Amino acid sequence: MTEIRNLVKEFGERTLSNLDFIQRHRDRSDVYEVTQLWNSLSGLLVLPYEHEVNAIQGTLTEAAGRGWPELSETFPLDAAPSGSTDLADQIRRLRNAVSHYNVEFLSEHKSIIGVRVWNHQLPSRASGKRQREMPINWRTDISIPQLDQLARATAALYAKILRLAA
Repeated sequence: MTEIRNLVKEFGERTLSNLDFIQRHRDRSDVYEVTQLWNSLSGLLVLPYEHEVNAIQGTLTEAAGRGWPELSETFPLDAAPSGSTDLADQIRRLRNAVSHYNVEFLSEHKSIIGVRVWNHQLPSRASGKRQREMPINWRTDISIPQLDQLARATAALYAKILRLAA
């Protein structure tokens, strides 16, 4: 049986290979670049997170130096968002949005130009409300170039940190 760390490392490496293939063939009518980017990113955010969250370290500024995209995040309920400069926190916010399908694809002239993702405030148990009924407490819009950068940077993150830890 494959060890989980090897699985996640190999998943990152294989995703990078698939993204390179899609990019080389994106002019073909049977290749859907945005679909592959979204499938890759959602798998990368959800699959390894619970096992590898402790391996994700550093600030968003440090991550930007390694190719991580600078996402414009908004925190509608907070005057001063806490922890917004931590890479692991941003990955957690993205993971939660994707996992709960808080996703809207943005289009222009019948073409997908990006994706909006968001999270809702957690309700108190006593409120009887579902999370989707609560106000949005985080949101970001991700352009297609940023989606590509994010998928590649996430894949490289897991491939690299797990290679170093092996």
